Amino acid sequence: MKVISVKAKLKNKIDFLKTLADIDLEFGDTYYQHDRIFLPRGYKPDRSLPKVLIRTNIHNTDKTPEYYLIFKRHLPKFDIDVVHRTAVRDYTETARILNDLGFELGHEIVKQRQALTMEGGVNICIDKIENLGTFVKIESELDETDTPKAVREDLVRTLDALGIKSSAIIDNTYANLTASVQKPKK
Repeated sequence: MKVISVKAKLKNKIDFLKTLADIDLEFGDTYYQHDRIFLPRGYKPDRSLPKVLIRTNIHNTDKTPEYYLIFKRHLPKFDIDVVHRTAVRDYTETARILNDLGFELGHEIVKQRQALTMEGGVNICIDKIENLGTFVKIESELDETDTPKAVREDLVRTLDALGIKSSAIIDNTYANLTASVQKPKK
């Protein structure tokens, strides 16, 4: 799938949640998410190179975690992300396969996430990321008739309507932001 996402650092999560509640939008429960980002061997920071994540979601500590294999690649010419996601049962074997394919663990991102889906399939997440702070991310899947520029502009307008100014928007991945405070894993 092709995805456009826009993220911004939140100054005040409580005010943002109140703004959403005022228009009858509420996030689901907070859950734990741990992303282990695997990069091609010899990787140099570049959003257009493929990255593969193994994501762990823990919604309830009494239940088995969910594991997902997620492929991400940014296409700068179109300013979109190509994202593929599938559930996996065996985290360890999946990590071994990635290693054998020439990927190595680059970064880990630990977060608490709340999510909601708005009308039209637009997803909004609040991510409290360890060592970075709290962010809002708004995302929309492109369909055949969408233009990336128009979708991005619509997402930015939506954030603005929710009290997040365009000056707060961050054009960087969580992995790149995390890299500045975390040494790559070996």
